[in-house]
Amino acid sequence: MCRISAVLAILGVILIAPAAAPAESPAEEAALAKNAALMYWSAFALLPRLDEDQQAAVQKSLDALGPMDKKLIPVVESSAPSLKELHRAAKLPSCVWGTALDEGINAMMPHLSKVRELSRLACLRAQLRFEQGQAAGAIEDATAVMVLGRHAGSDGLLISVLVDYALERQAIRLVAAYLPRLQPDALGTLSRKLDALPAGKTMQQAILQEKEVYLGWFIRELAKEDGKERLLRLFEGSDDPAVAVIKGLSLAQLRKSATDLRTFYDKLASLALLPPEKVKQAEADLMKNPGLDGPAANLARTLVPAVFAARQAEAAQQVQVAMLRVAIAVAQHGQQALSGKEYRDPFGDGPFKYAAFDGGFELSSKLMDRQGKPASLTVGRRSTE
Repeated sequence: MCRISAVLAILGVILIAPAAAPAESPAEEAALAKNAALMYWSAFALLPRLDEDQQAAVQKSLDALGPMDKKLIPVVESSAPSLKELHRAAKLPSCVWGTALDEGINAMMPHLSKVRELSRLACLRAQLRFEQGQAAGAIEDATAVMVLGRHAGSDGLLISVLVDYALERQAIRLVAAYLPRLQPDALGTLSRKLDALPAGKTMQQAILQEKEVYLGWFIRELAKEDGKERLLRLFEGSDDPAVAVIKGLSLAQLRKSATDLRTFYDKLASLALLPPEKVKQAEADLMKNPGLDGPAANLARTLVPAVFAARQAEAAQQVQVAMLRVAIAVAQHGQQALSGKEYRDPFGDGPFKYAAFDGGFELSSKLMDRQGKPASLTVGRRSTE
């Protein structure tokens, strides 16, 4: 009798227990398994905790790019579990971070700071491996950072794409410093790794994404009865000129103006396709005559992204990647590789400028950087460094 009571009791628990959540479909499970973001988050969770002195030492080492301070070797060793996950993620073609883009300017993107931290440690290990003659491992680390950059920019937002550029620039500078030491097989591997990089987002795509995410959010907020008040609360304490514009407009004016900005964003995005030297004037002309009524024109001048700065950053990134490819070709075939049509300066009318020095060479583009100097890449290290 007791046994029967026990069985009935167990059955009762089973019957009243909440139903288990439905299992994910095979297609959903397969999609999750191919999402690099899940592995990156594992990498973030396994990052070693560095104090301020260690962080400064890591950055100093990456800036100097030479023999590493032995005190940093334990940092590299403690990074191994995290970097293992980095490499797993870098083998996957897609990356969806799950950012709540519908929240507009309130969307949280904590992964971007972690991405930077992870990339620094990967570059640090690559530096150590280069110094130890482990070129294959160093190339794996450096190119994984470049993949991480492309994945970081996968949501297409301007800030995310700029983070991509920063990571790739760091990895390219590192690889270039050690390029003259690489053997032919390592140079071939590096070239193939560059060819296999996932496509990055363009600045035109980023501007259009800003339209959907940020302007779209702005419009949705204004559709609410207390839309203007909600926006002003968000900008409380801000001295941004945009806030003064918002305060001076009625809710109806704000709604119409924000909606009118959709077509203006499309015009901005088209400017990002122009050569960098033409964007600045084209942007100034568009801002002077935006084709919008007064309130909408004021919003356009204060809220939309700066296209010239965005295009300039994109062009700088494009030329860095192009110069790395040329540097590999020169290392493989000598200076005559510069005459190949496939290695021309994308922002000039001929090959990159080449200047040899004791320990390497420097490539320069016709593209000007923010300081008004030719964009350049130093390959190898000068003997005085």
